[in-house]
Order: sequence, then structure tokens, then C-alpha cells
Amino acid sequence: MEADLPVMRRAGVPLARRRSGGGAVYHDLGNLNATFFSSKQAYDRPRNLKVVTDALKRLRPQLDVRATERLDIVLNGHLKISGSASRLSRKSSYHHLTLLHSADRASLSSMLRPSCDGIHSNATPSVRSPVANLSDHAPSLKWEELMEALQVQFNTEFGLSAAPSLVDPSDDSAFPGVLAAAEDLRGWDWTFGKTPKFSLQTSLPGGGPPEPAGGARPDGRRGAEPPGGPDPGGADRSADGRAQRGEVLQKACGRSAERTPAAGGGRRTERRSSVTTSSTRWDEHED
Repeated sequence: MEADLPVMRRAGVPLARRRSGGGAVYHDLGNLNATFFSSKQAYDRPRNLKVVTDALKRLRPQLDVRATERLDIVLNGHLKISGSASRLSRKSSYHHLTLLHSADRASLSSMLRPSCDGIHSNATPSVRSPVANLSDHAPSLKWEELMEALQVQFNTEFGLSAAPSLVDPSDDSAFPGVLAAAEDLRGWDWTFGKTPKFSLQTSLPGGGPPEPAGGARPDGRRGAEPPGGPDPGGADRSADGRAQRGEVLQKACGRSAERTPAAGGGRRTERRSSVTTSSTRWDEHED
């Protein structure tokens, strides 16, 4: 778990687990999020990233921005300003990405730190990257200017002439089921109870004897493996097995059983924050 759950809980920042892959992401109103929906056949992440890099180059030609082989966007060759993730179904796909405009980097750095070590799974290892805000290198770049440039470049790249329209993502009448879906992504059953298989080794506080549950060790360490053995690549489909994995993860990472308050909606003038993790692996933006 590459997010500091105790720090997030004290700050009132909620945790959600999305259904796409990719890494853990800190969200606030200085972090722009964009999603490209398409058929599976038209899925093209490099082309989508080109929309963003071309828009930035038109706005500020002096900025050195480029997409990497990992499908991030970096500034000056090494400062990460965008990460992305995707999900493909049988016929459709979506690709979403972040773009750091003026995010709270102190909060990002403090919250995207592992709250427990010793977790082993089949997840792709994280690659730590220094991050930057666009506003640090282009102070005059306004949020509205960035949004407009992305819209124009999207239409240019895909040969469209669509006008932007504002939507309220919390309007359940316009998007039936969206509120229930959001609640599911923040819920314990999905966030902790349905994780991929993992094994965990951690020290007990106070140096006392380890508890029997999870595999006692005479050296004061505890090895916790979900039901079914240590193989992280298997798929334990039993409800009891999922629940036990969730309990192990929750306790090891210092999270209480109480639900973290939801972020809710609001205008951009309010500072709202949240963290999302992926359904397949955990990464992080690291300051």
C-alpha cells in the first residue's frame, strides 16, 4: 500500500481504489484529470498523450515536455507532470491521466509514502520519480487556458469540432448509478477486501512475542499470507479469503475500520484532496 493511510486519515483525505491499473495518485484541485473513452480497437495511449504534449507546446513553446516509454509525461527530461492508467473490456476502453498544474506538492509527498513495508505481490514494482507542477515552470499558465488548449488540441488531433459542455459528476439523474459506483470504490469491501493476493512480513510493536495468527516467528516478526499459500499469482475467489486479506492489509497499514470521509464536490476555489490506488498494482508519484 503506497499511501500513508494514517496521514490521510488525520488530514481527512479519502482513499478510493479505481478499477484501472497504474499507480496511486494524489488528487486535489490543482491536478487536472482527463479521460479518453474509445472502442477497444481505437485504443491508442501514445496518441492520447500527444494531445497533451502538443497542447502544452503550443501554449508554452519553451517548455520541454515529452511522453516516455512508460507513457508518463515529463518536463525537462525527468520531472514527472503526468501519469496515466487504462482499462480495456471486450469492446470498449478508457485511458485516464493526471496533469499537475498547481497541486499541493507537500501533501502529495507526505501522503504518497508507504504506510507499511514488507508487502510482496505480483504487482509491477514502482519507479520513483521527481514531480513538478506546470505552474512552477510556467507561472503565467492559467487553469482555464490549459483546459481550453486541451479541448482545441483534442478536436485537432481527432478531426472533430465538438464544443465543450459542463456536467455535474454528482448528478445521479444524468449519470444513473454514478453515486453508488463512487461509494463502492471508497468502500472497505472493494478497497481492502478484494485485493490481489499478497504476503506480508512486519515487525510487531514493542518487540513482544508475535501473535499466532498470520504465522508466528521466533524473531519477533510476523509473516502474514492470505489463505491459499504464499503464491501471489493465484486467484483466491472465496469471500473468507478476500476478507482475511483485507483485514491483514488494514491492520498492517494502520487503518481503522471507520470509513474515511468522502471528498464531495465543490468549486475550484476550495481545496479538495483524495488518493486513488489501482485494482492491479500500486505505484506512486514521489517527490
